[in-house]
Amino acid sequence: MSSNSGAYYCAFLRPFFLLILFEHVANALPVKRHIVFNDTWLNYKQQCPGGKSHNYCNKIQLFVKPSSVHHVALSLQSELHAEEDAIDLYTPDITGCVKNVVNHLRLLDQSLERSSGKGIFRRINDILWEDATNFPVRNITTAQQLDANTRFGILSHGTQPDPIYNYGNTAALNLFEQTIDRLCETPSRYSTVPELMEDRSQLLEKIESVGYGYINDAVRTTVNGKLFIIKEILFWPVYKDGIKIGAAALYDCDRCIPYNK
Repeated sequence: MSSNSGAYYCAFLRPFFLLILFEHVANALPVKRHIVFNDTWLNYKQQCPGGKSHNYCNKIQLFVKPSSVHHVALSLQSELHAEEDAIDLYTPDITGCVKNVVNHLRLLDQSLERSSGKGIFRRINDILWEDATNFPVRNITTAQQLDANTRFGILSHGTQPDPIYNYGNTAALNLFEQTIDRLCETPSRYSTVPELMEDRSQLLEKIESVGYGYINDAVRTTVNGKLFIIKEILFWPVYKDGIKIGAAALYDCDRCIPYNK
């Protein structure tokens, strides 16, 4: 066998050896793994061994770009959730910001996944894979990354008669020129512009019955009165243990434009 042939076979077999190595490493850890291979997500969990109570989860992520076997990155993270002991009571008489952001985002993600087949993380990462300017791809895999993200806005509110916001990530706060404390005192209707809105009662009823839906070309206002248009808002009801606890919205700030009267 020539040296060129040997080099070719080594290059060909390298990703398979890496996959086997990563699998052995992952099996030795208490992990929640998100593996992306050829643009396909495979999510599966493993319990921490020995029945121990852990306040963290290790994640192993493998990113393989289908056009090349050379773009392989292994990221091993240990994530400490200091706030995971906090308990939020999702009742209409309780307002303010959620205390357990990690669990709250998990509920938002799970509710959307159950109703539409694709949760928040999957949707955002699919967009990132399609974005040619985002290379190498930086997948969002943790609640902390989602909370700090500056492109994809996430908002949620409770079940009050006049629903009040209880969460907004960094992108949402920036877009609406809000602080988190002030946001969590604000009824969600204050961010809308009723005189510039069509009657969407039938659309909202459909979203409630289906479990998710889209609001297009939504005119919104910042706390300082600046008007803008969100081209597409994904809206869905949020549940915990089968009980509705509110609703949430997801949008891409890259698809927001100023409103010109």
